[in-house]
Amino acid sequence: MPCCCRRGRRQTSLSGKNGIISRFHVTVNLNVGGHRFTTGLQTLTKDPNWMLAAMFSGKFELKPFEDGALFIVRDGTYFRFILNYPRTGKLALPKDATFVKELLEEAEFYQIQRMIDELVPSESTLPPSTPIEIFLESEILTNEEHQRVMKVWLSPLQEKMAPSVPSFSTWLCS
Repeated sequence: MPCCCRRGRRQTSLSGKNGIISRFHVTVNLNVGGHRFTTGLQTLTKDPNWMLAAMFSGKFELKPFEDGALFIVRDGTYFRFILNYPRTGKLALPKDATFVKELLEEAEFYQIQRMIDELVPSESTLPPSTPIEIFLESEILTNEEHQRVMKVWLSPLQEKMAPSVPSFSTWLCS
């Protein structure tokens, strides 16, 4: 049965001598949910904290299919981003990427913390979450009269949220 790893023309097993894998010029054929990938063992083991590094560490016996590929039971649609991340150290997504949630799920599965950190927005980049915060971020209310009207209009909301939100007077010019 052919193996999933090749060194030059000669095939080699993932276990190597004494369970240690030579990472030099070893390629790995993967079938991730029906999508085919060929990559270097060095890419898969670049960060020891990733699940892929554990899978290909040589500590586990991996059985390739008859075609020589190892099968990973995941949706392979976004796996190219998973493979490119250790290669470049950057998360390169198209500008109009609408699949960030799905890619985040894959990054969490493969335990790629740096990618997760890039995909999850920090609190400083999140939009305001309450009407009061939205009001405070407004560039429309430019004069004191507008601010006074808004303060009166939002007073009922302030009373409902009183225990957790500072008063409007601390935010507005009087």
